[in-house]
Amino acid sequence: FPTYGLIVGSQGIHDAYTTGRGSIRMRGVVEVEEDARGRSLLDITELPYQVNHDNFITSIADQVRDGKLAGISNIEDQSSDRVGL
Repeated sequence: FPTYGLIVGSQGIHDAYTTGRGSIRMRGVVEVEEDARGRSLLDITELPYQVNHDNFITSIADQVRDGKLAGISNIEDQSSDRVGL
């Protein structure tokens, strides 16, 4: 794949090679860090192929606003066109 992310399971890859058809499930990568105040910071370093990071951030913000996600006080997009997410 041209982007990052982790492949979950191997059956889809096996099916793709043996039958020419297969479904590959992927997930992103999150690193947990701690700031100077002892609060947890989630650093999303990789998103699966075809996940648009702008839409992902908007979705997270919408869920926080609607009360579906709790404990998030700030969302920052620290990616750039050159570096990626």
